[in-house]
Amino acid sequence: MPYKKLEIKTDLSTGELKKKIEENIEINMLKGSFFYDSDKKFKGTIIDNHFFISRIIKYKNSFLPIVDGVIHPDNSGSTIKITMRLNKFVLVFGVLWIGLMLINFLNPEFESLIIFAIFIFAYLLCMVLFNIEVKKASTLFENLINN
Repeated sequence: MPYKKLEIKTDLSTGELKKKIEENIEINMLKGSFFYDSDKKFKGTIIDNHFFISRIIKYKNSFLPIVDGVIHPDNSGSTIKITMRLNKFVLVFGVLWIGLMLINFLNPEFESLIIFAIFIFAYLLCMVLFNIEVKKASTLFENLINN
């Protein structure tokens, strides 16, 4: 399943970095963001040095990554270790769907080549759409940290 790990090093202290993230994420945002009008690009929560955020978008996208990050102090400032992953509901749905595809692939009554082609198409679609969103979220988050 798709995920991406990143590590961002910064000169900011852990406290400064946490404050910057808190100031730039919408903490108490309702689910719908269609009418949302603000400069903040992310929504989510931050607890101690751990945060869970996602990009604020005005459309529905099942492949929007959840940004799971932890801030660690180091000698010259701080390091943020990030894992971007799919929403758990989308992940469970994908695993079940792939399982059904594999069962059908092994069933001699179905045309295996068609099932395999559908499986490859769905996998590539998931990976491409997820990686497009990861790139957008990574760029926005790095801009948030560096400005």
